[in-house]
Amino acid sequence: MELQFSEWQSSVYGFPSTWKQKRDLVSHTTQTDEITSEEKGVQSAAAKESEAQTITEEERPISAEEFEKFPPSLFAFFSRVTEPVCQYLEQNCDPFTAEVFQDIGDADSVSELVETVKEYTLRSEKVPEDFIGSCLSWSKAGSQIAIGYSYANHEVWCSHKAPVSSWNILRTQNFHENIPTAEIFLPSCICSMEFHPTDSSILAVGLYSGEVALVDLYSIEKGSVSGFTVKNEDTFDEWAQKNDPSSFVADFGYTSYSSGHTLPVVSVKWIRLSSTQFSDLIRSGGGRDGRIDNVATSHCCLLTASKDGFISLWSTNKASNRLKLEKRFIVWADNLPEEVKIGNRNVSGMQEVGVTSMSCCKDDPYAMIFSTFGSYLFQGNLLSEVEAYEAEAILQDTFALNKDTLFSPAPVLLGQQEGCTVALDCSPFHRNVFLCATSDGRIFLKNLLQPAVSIKELIVNTENKADETVVDAQWSARPMMLGVTCGSVLKIYDLLTGESPVSTIDHDSPVTKLAFNKSGSGTVAVADEKGRLHIWKLPTKLISQDPKEMEIFMETIKIQSEI
Repeated sequence: MELQFSEWQSSVYGFPSTWKQKRDLVSHTTQTDEITSEEKGVQSAAAKESEAQTITEEERPISAEEFEKFPPSLFAFFSRVTEPVCQYLEQNCDPFTAEVFQDIGDADSVSELVETVKEYTLRSEKVPEDFIGSCLSWSKAGSQIAIGYSYANHEVWCSHKAPVSSWNILRTQNFHENIPTAEIFLPSCICSMEFHPTDSSILAVGLYSGEVALVDLYSIEKGSVSGFTVKNEDTFDEWAQKNDPSSFVADFGYTSYSSGHTLPVVSVKWIRLSSTQFSDLIRSGGGRDGRIDNVATSHCCLLTASKDGFISLWSTNKASNRLKLEKRFIVWADNLPEEVKIGNRNVSGMQEVGVTSMSCCKDDPYAMIFSTFGSYLFQGNLLSEVEAYEAEAILQDTFALNKDTLFSPAPVLLGQQEGCTVALDCSPFHRNVFLCATSDGRIFLKNLLQPAVSIKELIVNTENKADETVVDAQWSARPMMLGVTCGSVLKIYDLLTGESPVSTIDHDSPVTKLAFNKSGSGTVAVADEKGRLHIWKLPTKLISQDPKEMEIFMETIKIQSEI
């Protein structure tokens, strides 16, 4: 079938126009009605003041039904205890404020309100009767206290076997006042010592013979000690060929290094260094070509000073707990400032100036302060690269010393005291502040920026008694408090209250050393000539730091520039 298509035509459709036939135009400024405005003081319609932002319900009396839910005994109890409880709450409204923030300048004297309590009197039963407590040291955690002993008078070379005793005062189990936690006898009397800053089992000890000992208290406590001493590196190398060097300290309890000192080591100080700081010290000393083993080196260096004028810098090794001599300084007469009057300046072989005490700055590990014979105070720098050529030549020819490079500590004269300097201690709260104690019974607080002028001067021995000379002084854990030993008395000074001691602790024997526990426990240790170790608990009023104490401390030292 075929399909055919044809054209289709549709009809035309139309739509009528809806466009406005006439346009109306009216002129206006805006397309909306006129806007009205009104000025008001606040946007809120109403305001209401309230002590709290929450909405509290209005108090309503308890209904009889709710009253029956509680037993009568409960209401009787509340009616009986409400009044006394309210009285006690009023008395103890804010005990923290009453204890810590109380104005120290109140009418009541602080010395009348404090009470010091003795916690322990320690003395090892193995220590001979004629030995005195010569030095003290607290561990960083504040749990362990060590005391070193020494013979009272040395007329000839020291041949005594002196002990080092240590107690852990936090161990209540098996604690005995006459039995130390760890104890070891060293081949010479003890002159100085200090705990390792990170490892509480390691104790650095300076001996009367000039040797430096590194004691492992943990090995001693465990009983794995045979009492061996190494005099020099050659002896150690012979021993190390047959044994494992890493077990040296663990097997024998301590090592003793001949550091070139020929007189007593008066001070040992640990200093903590970063990798960069340690590298700078090694380069300045000409050792290792500036290369550092980051794995083996702990960056806890030991600084020792002796009466023979030598100051030695040691590095430690984590693997073997050994000391390595990195740099040696000597206080030589020709390297001192011209204003220093040394009688033997031009005498060959007698130009070394002995060091009597030393202290290191906490915030500046390169800086040290030391005193010498003649009561001179100097500031030294461990980065000094000034070689003491004359000292090297004279000492090598006269005493046949090793051909080690000797450096001058670049001493800067801080002043000369009238009495012998018996103690130096840098403030742990400011890098430029230190205290100096002299044997004539005076304590000086000084600023390195203005060493000629004392910030404070405390007269300890006011009556000038011969048996009350100052033997030691130290900063406490507070910026404005320090302790001084004078005769058989320990005096605590709080500079917030004035220049008179706020606490005086008497002993039945002359005191030789003191050491504050810096961990915040509020204890202080004192050693006496009978070899006893006294541990005192200070009152809360002396332990607690005033909120504005650091601000007062900064004003007291008169800081004139930002350091």
